[in-house]
Amino acid sequence: MGVFLFFFSILTALALPTSVYSQAKSNPIDIIIGEPDFSNLPVGSGEIPSARPDDYRQALISEFGITMNGFSSDNYLWAWEFMHKVSNTRFPGYVAGTQVGVDNSGSWMSGCKSIFLRSTYNTRDLFTIVFAHELGHVVYHCSEGGSSVRRKAHLDALAAEGPLTPYSTNLCYYSSPGAYERETENFAELIAYYLNPNITAQTGCGSGPNPYSGGANPLQYQVAREILGG
Repeated sequence: MGVFLFFFSILTALALPTSVYSQAKSNPIDIIIGEPDFSNLPVGSGEIPSARPDDYRQALISEFGITMNGFSSDNYLWAWEFMHKVSNTRFPGYVAGTQVGVDNSGSWMSGCKSIFLRSTYNTRDLFTIVFAHELGHVVYHCSEGGSSVRRKAHLDALAAEGPLTPYSTNLCYYSSPGAYERETENFAELIAYYLNPNITAQTGCGSGPNPYSGGANPLQYQVAREILGG
């Protein structure tokens, strides 16, 4: 199996603003695997339960099949809350089985259903967008959410409307991004901001509103909706 790599790095390692610098390296390979059995996972309403678990890390494993190691208690909390907020979509099913590790040199995808994030994301919005973005790559590569039909729909919408965010427009941490990088990074942004409609663009390539704010980019919004539901 080939290895593909997506780097998502930050302007500073300690005092992080609400900006993200992103870098990705990838090989143009298609890896679509069979879906795991999601029948034992709970079906959520898209709301955060009032009853809180004693251990958010363990709750992520038992409720969503996502294993995170080496993160802060805030990171586990934010991930758990995010997954419950999007539990009325297909997203939890697409990303169940993902392993999430720490790499403070950057955030990236190391292989199918294996991602790494910085442990220094110290705001909820920043952590949530990077978490959702990297899991968006999992949707693209490792589930039927990134099927050829849906990739074609995404490419058609991208061609009509242009890149969604300053990051997917500029890809400022690529030396020479190609069509494949522009497609996969925009796809990850398409997923991340659809699932986080109240978060503005978190990118070191420039700032901006949520790309769907005010009904913007309706074609790409519809692609995200067809992939994720909700």
